[in-house]
Formats: sequence, C-alpha cells, structure tokens
Amino acid sequence: HFLNIAVSLIPDNASVLTVNNLFPHVANRLNAYVAPYSISIYNFNKLPDYLLNNNITYILITDDSLFHGNGFSGQAVTYYALSHGFGLVVDADGVYLFERGYSGAPLLTAPLHMILPASSFFFVQGSPVRVFPYSGVPGGVVYYWPSNVSGGVFWFGPYLILMPGSYVATVYLMIDRPCNGTLLTLDVSNNAGAQVLVSRTIYCSDFPKPFVWVAFKLPFNVTSPALTIEIKGLNPTGASGIYFGYVVLNETKIFPYINT
Repeated sequence: HFLNIAVSLIPDNASVLTVNNLFPHVANRLNAYVAPYSISIYNFNKLPDYLLNNNITYILITDDSLFHGNGFSGQAVTYYALSHGFGLVVDADGVYLFERGYSGAPLLTAPLHMILPASSFFFVQGSPVRVFPYSGVPGGVVYYWPSNVSGGVFWFGPYLILMPGSYVATVYLMIDRPCNGTLLTLDVSNNAGAQVLVSRTIYCSDFPKPFVWVAFKLPFNVTSPALTIEIKGLNPTGASGIYFGYVVLNETKIFPYINT
C-alpha cells in the first residue's frame, strides 16, 4: 500500500533509481533505472554515469530490499541519496522515497514493522550452527547452537537501512535443556558492529522451561540514518542448546529527517 503511494508521488517524467525487486513498480517509466547488483556503500563511487552526472531526481527503496537478491545495492543508493542533497518524501513502514533537493518534512510517515526470519540472518561458515526446518516460526527455519560449544558468533545481520527513530527488536529464542548461568549476549549495532546501540545478556533463568519460545526486547534509538544495522547473537556459552527463531522489529517513534 505505502509502496504504491510512494510511486504515485513520482512525477511521470521524473528520473527514478531503485533496486531489482522494486524495478517492476517503475519499469513503465522512460527514465527508470536499477542499481547494479555489485554496488555497495564501499564502492558507490563506481555507480554508473547517470548517477554521477546528477541526472536522478528520485530514489525509491524499501527496508526489505536486501532480502530479495539485490546484494547491498539498497545501501548504496540510500547512501548516495543521503550524501547528495536528497530529502525524504516518504518514510512509511520501511518504504523510503527520496527527492533531490527536497527540504521539507516527509509527506507520508508510518512506523516500521518487520518480521525477520532466521533465514534472513547470516552465520559463519564452519561454525557449529545447524539449520532445521520448523513450522512454528516465520520463514519455517530455525538456527541451532549446540550445548557444550562455547564462544564465537551465533548469527549476525541482516544489515538493515533504518531512518531516525525509536525501535524495539524482539528476539525469539528457545533452549533444549535446563541450565544455569549465562547463555549468550544479544546486541544491536550500526556501522558493521562498530557502534553498539543496545546490548543484553541472556541467562538460563530467563527461560521457564525447555522448548518454549521466549521473547527478548532490545530497545534502541537511531538518531541519524543508518545503513548497516545488525542484530546479533554473540558468545554462546554452551550451557544449553539454543534455538534462534526470528526477530520482530517495531518502530515506536519516528524522528524527523530533513535534508539540510
């Protein structure tokens, strides 16, 4: 719904840049372009001439674009928008429309709500993480860290694009046996882990019994646009086997972002 409204706000003769999974929404326009899959925020200077020559007037992106085979091109075009004088016209439940030179408040806003299945996160190849089908969670897959194995990274990602606001990430975990002590640490960070926004230690006592999903809330603020938000499970102790099911991300307050 919000995506259709955002597209309707783009004048018919305007040039617009987007990513692979959103291109069908603007493909009937003469001046519609798709960012190359290989582009990221680390090589955005290699964007094609139609960008570097300042011919793009609108940029359309959604927060889930990284989960649809677009690599990190969503980050690249958002970084380009934020660093080249684009203002935010739409900030509505993960739909972002930027306009070059726009300096007013967004015309359309709505808090973000996302369900992030385990499969949208990464784990280190060669780690003890196992992947199991599980019909009781979004996406139908869980990640499992076995007991008696300690240290390392359980999961990381998914490198979200978030505009300024207050958020709560709710992580759903389950254990497979009673235990004592600490289990692991959860955190939310920006800039590929360099800036930790919130961290929480999870204890065995947080679980009433094995094989029951427990929700752990991680509230955090984003004060300026963030392009590489990670939600991680770190340093499992092996006191129990741990299942990671999914994350629900809710925006509780939108902070205004105005291009200056």
